[in-house]
Amino acid sequence: MKKILITGAKGYIGSYLFNQLSAKFEIIATSLHEDNDNNIISLDIRNNSNVINFITKIKPNIIIHLGALSNVKLCEKNPLETFETNVNGTINIVQAANIINAKVIFISSLASINPISEYGKSKYMSEEIIKTVTEGYEILQLSMTFGLSPNTKNHRPFNKIIKTKISGIPNTYDNTWKFQPTHLKHVFLVINRIIIEDTFLGRTIPVITKECTTMYKLITDILGNNNILKGNSYSNRKEHVFGLNKLLDSNLPMCCYKLMIRDLKEDIRVYQLMIANKSDDRK
Repeated sequence: MKKILITGAKGYIGSYLFNQLSAKFEIIATSLHEDNDNNIISLDIRNNSNVINFITKIKPNIIIHLGALSNVKLCEKNPLETFETNVNGTINIVQAANIINAKVIFISSLASINPISEYGKSKYMSEEIIKTVTEGYEILQLSMTFGLSPNTKNHRPFNKIIKTKISGIPNTYDNTWKFQPTHLKHVFLVINRIIIEDTFLGRTIPVITKECTTMYKLITDILGNNNILKGNSYSNRKEHVFGLNKLLDSNLPMCCYKLMIRDLKEDIRVYQLMIANKSDDRK
């Protein structure tokens, strides 16, 4: 059985991948702060010696590197911390991976293409570093990502959607910027295929739906028009439309917008049942 190390395993995407992959592979999960209840080990990716000592000791076959500062606003306010975590942290992971001949799957962002923000710049630099992995790597570029994660407290947009649904309080969502969303389930399916087929070909692959949307349209497609207001909070972002030729050519799983919306509706239904069951347990 392949041994896989996940960095950033307490995050929105990391915790989801940890749960899904644990059923199939031996997973070592790490984050900045340990979580004994969920078997997550503390690993500060900014600390070169700690990273090398830890990784050379456990010797994973594959490293899925998600550890990063991902809040765009926080990155803008803290460029040095962003560089130290996202860029130097990636340098440390790659150095350790090359010592033990491990392969790397790097979770990047479409913000790395023509980067303007501090977050985008850090992802661009990190992608260049990942390209020095000697045993093989894959770079997955995600857009704004949606799906039910074990981490429902994260700043990610889907967690905001959940709060809108549960609270019934009106919320404003952008209706100006068009983008191709990423489905959390799709990310897992792509990674699972790469691991199973052991295809680490040095590709940079956008994991997105073919269709474009706005946040307002996406939210109303999930929740309907009740309590949803139009806004222009993303009016300063550039629109990019990406083809999916890389996914098609690589025979990796695809995801359409309609399927994603269906799954997101089900995610919210499941979450509401979880909340209801917890409430019943407390009575």
